[in-house]
Amino acid sequence: MTLNDDARKKDARLKADKYILPDGSSPHAPGAAEKIVQLRQAEPMSDEDVKDEIERLALLPKPSLEYDDGLKKLHQRSGYKTDTLEHLIEQQRRLQSVASGSIAGPSLDRPLATEPQDGAALINDLFADLRKYVVVNPDQAAMAALWVIHTYLLDQSYIAPRLAIVAPDMRCGKSIFIEWLNTVVQRPKKADNITGPAVFRTIEDSHPTFLIDEFDTFLPKDDQLRGILNSGHRKGGLATGVAGAFSTFGAVAIAGIGSLPMTLHDRSLCVHLQRRRRDEEVEELRLDRIDDALARRCARWAKDNESAFASADPEMPPEIFNRVGDNWRPLLAIADLAGGEWPDQLRHIAVKIALIEEGENPSEGERLLRDIREVIQGCGWITPFELVRELRNLECFITEKGLANKLAPYGIKSIKQRWPDIGMVVQRRYLEKDFADAFSRYLPDMPVPDVPLVPAPAEPTAEAPVQDKPSGTSGTTLIRRLI
Repeated sequence: MTLNDDARKKDARLKADKYILPDGSSPHAPGAAEKIVQLRQAEPMSDEDVKDEIERLALLPKPSLEYDDGLKKLHQRSGYKTDTLEHLIEQQRRLQSVASGSIAGPSLDRPLATEPQDGAALINDLFADLRKYVVVNPDQAAMAALWVIHTYLLDQSYIAPRLAIVAPDMRCGKSIFIEWLNTVVQRPKKADNITGPAVFRTIEDSHPTFLIDEFDTFLPKDDQLRGILNSGHRKGGLATGVAGAFSTFGAVAIAGIGSLPMTLHDRSLCVHLQRRRRDEEVEELRLDRIDDALARRCARWAKDNESAFASADPEMPPEIFNRVGDNWRPLLAIADLAGGEWPDQLRHIAVKIALIEEGENPSEGERLLRDIREVIQGCGWITPFELVRELRNLECFITEKGLANKLAPYGIKSIKQRWPDIGMVVQRRYLEKDFADAFSRYLPDMPVPDVPLVPAPAEPTAEAPVQDKPSGTSGTTLIRRLI
């Protein structure tokens, strides 16, 4: 961090000399000592003094009277904003937590099993082990098992899909899931309420698999952390700071209540947990009685297959493409190398999960297009006024201007011209055919209707009055009609 300006210090010292000795009297004159103390307290602190005070305040409980008083004095003497100082103090707290062991330091690579491993049997055992402790959908458990193996092959990967573990409420098994991952992934590092700088600095040091719990308590308010987790999805992602550029590429599992931000959700393979019923039995996860046999087997299989994985180009199901395909590609490559029933089974699971996710988590634009399709399908055309009214009936509340702004990025605009079917009256319309391309690209679950083109308007014989909404006396009160 950049601290205090030398010129400002020099100016303060000159003012101090002038103030202490205005008439050339000795600084040992009566009352001079008190003035010297006051001036020294007002003088800007040195770099080292500020750092020392930040370290001292980081050890104090917050809130407390001593902390508040120390922060106020530090703000006055350092010249820094209070928000900046509080941020530096929080960073220092985290560094002290790492040093004290309350946050685990860098993890080592898992030791290798002595014998070569059968890939299909390894996936089966990971799948079965997870379901001993957590009630989880079988398809999503299989996905998680493949993701675990992927953490051992990150150096040969181009994409690091995030594993999102989400639930609608407490006591659904999220923390147990994270604890289980801690026993099987490569270089696990549990990190609750972590900050963005801590992520990229730790990645630079030890390339861990981050296991982040309770994202709902801090992630929505931390734009920097969201950006770092997003950029780390692809190899080459960087975070730039005053100390240079740091890689953000790394494996991350993140758990919490509710939904992830859409940009992070798009980069994630999602496990959706529900609270366990009384008739659903699971074993208690006793970390003191868990060995690292599965982790050793994963490490050995990954080591034996890393060259084949690095050159793999798995065949992708046609239903999976773009970023969803990026997320599944490394897992499908592992399934192909593992053999057995997993190549076909994982492709079936991938398509099933991808289609469910697409239907359950549409973006705001997709939801709007879906509602518009319900309104306009088979109508030929509709005015903005009528479209907004129909959308409100579907609980999509938007204005005509807002609708135009939302549709513009999709290349959809309303047309204002004279229409022969309403007596050459000027009217603004959305044409159904203009939505066809967007529907086919963003709503692929239904075929796009074959909409005939609207006939070109004939040349008017006389100038007609211009109006956005035709009057009821002109025979144009029917806003929507078939072409």
